[in-house]
Amino acid sequence: SYTGEGAAQAPTGEDNLIWRSAIACARMYAPGRELPKLVIKVHNPVPFGRGLGSSATAIIAGVMLANEELRLGLTYRQLLDAALEMENHPDNLAPA
Repeated sequence: SYTGEGAAQAPTGEDNLIWRSAIACARMYAPGRELPKLVIKVHNPVPFGRGLGSSATAIIAGVMLANEELRLGLTYRQLLDAALEMENHPDNLAPA
C-alpha cells in the first residue's frame, strides 16, 4: 500500500520503482536468488517531480529491501553501486 506524497500516482505492482530497484540489486549481488513476493507498505513524505529526490529515495529503499530480505550484508559502496544501476545520479542517491 502507498500513502503520502504521490500516493495516487505511484504504481503499486511490480512496476513500482522500489520493487524494480530491489530486483535489480538482487540480480546484481545474488544472481539466481529471487526475492519472495512481499506486501510493501510505503509512506512517502517526498513530493514527486520537484527535484527533491523522490526517485532516489525509492531506489535506495529498494536496494535496502533486497539487502535486508536476502541478508546480503552489502557495504555502503555496494548499496550505492546497486542504486547507480537504476539512476546515474550519485549526488541524489548518496544523501538518500
